Amino acid sequence: MSAALLFNDKFATAEALADSPVPLIPSVRVTTGRDLARLDYQRLVPDAWFPVFVKPASWGRGLGCVRCPDRATLDAVLGLASGSGAAMVVQPSLGERLTDLRVVAVEGEIVAMYDRTGSGDSHVANVSRGGSVRERTDVAPEVRALLALVHRRFDLPYVCVDLLRTPDGRLWLSELELDGAVSALFGSPEAVRRVVGGRFLAYAARLAGHLGAPGGRATERLERAEHATEQRPSTSAGRHER
Repeated sequence: MSAALLFNDKFATAEALADSPVPLIPSVRVTTGRDLARLDYQRLVPDAWFPVFVKPASWGRGLGCVRCPDRATLDAVLGLASGSGAAMVVQPSLGERLTDLRVVAVEGEIVAMYDRTGSGDSHVANVSRGGSVRERTDVAPEVRALLALVHRRFDLPYVCVDLLRTPDGRLWLSELELDGAVSALFGSPEAVRRVVGGRFLAYAARLAGHLGAPGGRATERLERAEHATEQRPSTSAGRHER
């Protein structure tokens, strides 16, 4: 429960990882509402940040993300957000063409990575918003160190860490997702077994340990089922070459 509360707010997540080996994007959190005009939030946003990137603190899938070229546009976007009282995060824009790197970890081990790139003039790279995907195998040392820090600090059975890569190759920590989607990997049966299967085996093992189940029987049953799936003959249709 505590992890869910922490990671549901992107600003709180960043604060909890202030010592990340991958630099965090500077951020200001603004709680909108009918009294927004009384807040002097503009003084918290330096001129050098513009154009700024604005996103809801607690939403996902790239929804509600807006690039604001000037302060008037920022006022308008936060004014619209006031209709729902949403908390918004304001950040300096890192550039026009960014790559969104999703790193997937099960029990602290990196099991998949893939680059997501936005289509056309989209400001987000989410697959659900039309982003394209390319699997990645090389792990930068600072990314591996970041995943080790996340596992050591939060001890999560499954987590997705999202990083932004600028055209010059620099990496920035964007956010963490406790239940991050991996539908981009579904074209590869092997990846699905490794990532999705590993994820729910980890959940089962944690539950068995919590309930004090002798020998982790729930995990053993799932492992037997996974082994049977691997032994079942499969066709080559839709199989992804790695």
